[in-house]
Amino acid sequence: MEFINPYIEDFFRLLRSHLMEIILIFVGVVLSVYGGDINKALMKKIKKENFFVRFGAFVALCTAGYGFITMVIGKILVKYMAQLSNVWLISVIVGVFILIGLIAEEKNHI
Repeated sequence: MEFINPYIEDFFRLLRSHLMEIILIFVGVVLSVYGGDINKALMKKIKKENFFVRFGAFVALCTAGYGFITMVIGKILVKYMAQLSNVWLISVIVGVFILIGLIAEEKNHI
């Protein structure tokens, strides 16, 4: 079994070097699953406003809101996930992917 250890170490080194991209995938998928609900809630709040206010609010939400959420949550999650041991890191990554898949299935996105 000793011959496998360098490959396992290389795998986790590669995984940790791409942790930000993995987190961005998580956040992006969650936003795509819940983005419609967030957009509907915003439009419900501003449906009586004129077109330009509704358009501006939608653009602001999609660009600044979702972008801000992605970057801030991404950096926070990377900070905490980088501290996990290798076993916990792979467990959390696989678990979150499964959880997101289950949520997407429940919301009929799959």
